Amino acid sequence: MSTEIRKDVVEKVLECIRDLADEMGPASLEDHMEWIVTVLEQLLDKTSVCQTGKDPNEDLAPEEGEDDEDDEPEDDEDLDHDEIILGNATDLIISLSKCLCDSFASYLQRLGPKLVRYLSDEHGKSDRIMVIGCLAETFNQCPAALTAYFNDFMQVLFKHSTSSDGSLNRNVSYGFAICADKASQELFLPHLQNSFAAIRAMHQ
Repeated sequence: MSTEIRKDVVEKVLECIRDLADEMGPASLEDHMEWIVTVLEQLLDKTSVCQTGKDPNEDLAPEEGEDDEDDEPEDDEDLDHDEIILGNATDLIISLSKCLCDSFASYLQRLGPKLVRYLSDEHGKSDRIMVIGCLAETFNQCPAALTAYFNDFMQVLFKHSTSSDGSLNRNVSYGFAICADKASQELFLPHLQNSFAAIRAMHQ
């Protein structure tokens, strides 16, 4: 899949892997997890062939006068595909965490920092909504990973708790609920009052 140039094909492959994880469980993935996580890393880094448009097997430069499509700006269809790919990637991460439970923690160490980049202001609101929802549900399914990321995730939630967007507010609220449910009392109690205040403000 890392050499597939068509974004719609990549989208379908991600969906198929997700369905496999949901239907067949961890035994169906155990020999392929390294490949799956590597593909997810490339997609989140936007270095996959379908995102760069550059086939590593194509060594020949275009002939003089030939249009170079790689230099054309992204059109709306490309941007739509990019959003779909991110959505499918985050859905797959959730399915993998459901499938592997706490065993997914080591893979999240690789994928987490790449997901967090999509929370920056340079990314659209839809990206932030998807990633916060993905992280919250991943911590729900893989509580072992929450301790290491707890403080950073709480800061993410507080930062995004001042929006008027209903979808973002729902995912942020869900994130607070997961932290309250899955983190230790020692970790969450110092943030209890501020969390309640943030949730109350979002839903007034």
